[in-house]
This record gives sequence, C-alpha cells and structure tokens, in this order.
Amino acid sequence: MKIFNIAALTIGLSLTTLADTKSCLRTYSIFKVSSISISKSELKKAIQENRNIEGYYTTQMGRRIYFKFESGNKELPLSVLVHGLGDELQDMQGINNILNKDKGYRTLRVDTHLSGKTLENVLAETNSEVPPYFHYKKNTYDISELLRETGVKDMFLAGHSYGGGLVWDITSFTAKYFNNSLIKELKKQNINIRGIVQMSPYLQRADKYQAEKISNLTVVPDAMNSILGTLATFGLPMSFLEKISKPWEDLTMEVIDEIRQNLVLPKKMMELSLSQKNQDIIMDPFLDQFMTKNFTAYFVHKAKMMTQKSDLTAAEMNLINKKVAACIALTKGIRPFDILDRKNDLRWPENIPVLLIGGEKDALVSPVQLHDFTTRLTEMKIPFEFYVIPDGSHLFPQTHAKETAELINNFFEKVLNKAPLNQTKAI
Repeated sequence: MKIFNIAALTIGLSLTTLADTKSCLRTYSIFKVSSISISKSELKKAIQENRNIEGYYTTQMGRRIYFKFESGNKELPLSVLVHGLGDELQDMQGINNILNKDKGYRTLRVDTHLSGKTLENVLAETNSEVPPYFHYKKNTYDISELLRETGVKDMFLAGHSYGGGLVWDITSFTAKYFNNSLIKELKKQNINIRGIVQMSPYLQRADKYQAEKISNLTVVPDAMNSILGTLATFGLPMSFLEKISKPWEDLTMEVIDEIRQNLVLPKKMMELSLSQKNQDIIMDPFLDQFMTKNFTAYFVHKAKMMTQKSDLTAAEMNLINKKVAACIALTKGIRPFDILDRKNDLRWPENIPVLLIGGEKDALVSPVQLHDFTTRLTEMKIPFEFYVIPDGSHLFPQTHAKETAELINNFFEKVLNKAPLNQTKAI
C-alpha cells in the first residue's frame, strides 16, 4: 500500500491544491456583521413550513451561531453539512447544491464557532479579539441544540475535516453523556440520526499518529523519508532523525530493538498528550508557525481570487490575521479529540452507519490513516463504507463536489432502503 505524507495537522487545508480551488470558490466578502437573529419559534416554524431561512441562532449558553436552511422534500431526512477548519458554510455549496436542488434533500449548514459569519459576530462583540483557545465541545453542544430546535426527527450528518470530527462527536454525544439535560431532551424528541458522512475527518493529531506508527513499526521502510520530513516540521533534531532512519536498511530483530530504544522523544510526546499543558509547551511554537504560514497563504490566495485583486488592503490583511488566529484557537481546542486511540472506548449509538471518504492525494488526512480508522470501526462493529477519490486533495469536497455528492446520495439511499454497504472501495 502506498504511504502518503501527513502534514503537521490532520485538519486544515492542503496548500498544494490551491490552484484546484478556483472553479469551486464562489464568493468572498470582507466581514459585514449581520444582526439577523432567529428565535427558536421562528426557526421551527420556517422548517415546518418548508421555507428557506438563515441568520443567527443564540444558544442556551449565549453563543450566537450562524446557520442556513434550504427547503426540500419533507419526506426525506434533513441533511446537515458541517465545513472544515478555515472554511465556512459557503464552502459546502457544491455538495449542498446537488443534494438540495438535484436530489431534493432539505439542507442545514452552519458556520461553526470562530468561522464565517459566526466569527464575524465574535469579532464585533469582542472588539476584534479572538480567544486563544476554543474547545470543540462548544461546537458539539451548540450544533446539537440547533438540531433539536429544528423540530426535525430524521437527519443525516455530513462533515469535512474538522467538521468530520464534529459530526462524529455530535452523534456519539447521545451515547456518551447520559446525564446531560440537552441529551435528555434530544432523546425525548426521538431525534433519529440515520447515518453520518465523514470526509477526510479529524481523527487524531498527526504528530501523535506518526510517532505511534513509527514506534509500532507499522510503516514500510520507503516511507521513512516522508515521515522524517514531517517530524522535522515539529523541530525534532536532525541527529535524532538520522539515528532512527539508519537502522531501516537492515530490519533484523537487533535493529528493531535499537529503533525502539531510539524512539524516546516521540514516546515522550505521546505520554505528554495526557497533559495538555505540557504538550502545548512542546508543540505550540512549531504548530503556530506552521499554521500562521500556511493558513495565511490560503486565506490570501482565496481573498485575491474572489476580489480579483493582486494586492490586499491593510484592513483585509488584518481580517485574514484574525481568521488565522481563530484557526489556531480551534486547533488547540480539538487536541483532546482522538478516536484512533484504542485506550479510549468508543460509545456509538446502535446501527448508525458511517460513510468515510478520503482523497488519494490528501496530505493532511491520508488514506492510510483513514484505513486505520476502518479497522477501528470494524472492531467496534460499526457499519461503514470507505471510498477514496482519485486525485482528490484535502479539498476534494470542493474540487470534486459532484463525485463526493453522488457518493453521499448513494449512501443515503442505501440507508433509507436498508441495502447492504460496501465496506471498502475506491472510485
């Protein structure tokens, strides 16, 4: 099996594919804060009447989250689409158009916290200050509350990258937090999640994942250079990297023992994952540098394309810097999320199937990592389908929206018709 390099994060956007995004990015606007607030009753009434509605919903915790509902066939489950890190609800437009306009599904999209119009509201309320840390559970809780207030009983959840991790957590939320008042209300309303779609989802920190692969000797020798290059981005000394790479030339048992003895630093990194504070001390300088450089380049590229300008103003660059800071805060807040770690028990509502989709050339969440996840799904007896899109980068939900939407629609139809799932297949 071909091993793909995993970049320093398993969330975010692959800058090697920015040229591919030109055809799929539709709009880009400098923040124009909207004051449109939608009450619980207005939200529920609009969906009951099957008419489009969008605006800010204020959660029980006082956080405002922007959403957009588009009407469709009320006989079909609601299709909920959650974007990835650094994106916003409009970046799911290609998939949304096919599911909504072509297939007839009602769709609900959200700008997750510190993203899109939801971020606009935060900046307006905090004098343009971005919180340094934002835990992913706030997104889980608030989106779950929004889903409850729709009054819809049947729904599918689909998420990309960071959003892929969120739709998993939202679904498992009902199985893990029995004493939570929100969950009691969700159960009382008999909300039925029919299935979830994870598109290159966040599963586990990339540095931890790669260190575990090396320490467990589950990588092939010709992938070592790729892995060493990624570990180097975290500031590991070259003397250490050279030392662990040499023994791959002759994999005797003695050499394997030597490798394991030399893997002190990655093991320490994994041990420190139990302590968020210590992990931050080690990783933050390298992680912040990586994200600042790459997300700034992504947002600048995207802004120039959408505004058709070669240079951006100081105000536009200031906005981009705020968006980068938001991405860093979200990244720090999702570090505890790890569904590849077998020490963590996966509680999953019975009989909810998973559609897992990856991109062949995804440098952030590789097909190898997704394949490892299918092993976990199999162990937990969670029904799933797994597809890899040829030539797809991390941005395949945008660049390959038609192929992705067809996979999602086929999955939805199988679930609704109770047809058997294909566990692993490339298209």
